[in-house]
Amino acid sequence: MSIDKSNQSKSGNTGMGKSLTLKTKATLLAIAIGTIPVLATGATGYYFANKSIGEEVTKFEKSQTIELQDKVDRFMEGKLQDVK
Repeated sequence: MSIDKSNQSKSGNTGMGKSLTLKTKATLLAIAIGTIPVLATGATGYYFANKSIGEEVTKFEKSQTIELQDKVDRFMEGKLQDVK
């Protein structure tokens, strides 16, 4: 019983690693080594920047709410004085 090796390569039964040349593997590895740290750094920077901006927006909205509440209180006190 002999196995026809030419038929195996045509049917696509070979693994992904076996079909790539050493040059292609080295290129893919170099791309991964260059890309993964950049993506990780960018994702980390995005996370912390987004968190910081969110906190700043929350502080700003709280201060705006307190300021508006103070204006409404003063307005209502003025109207109450007008009624008396």
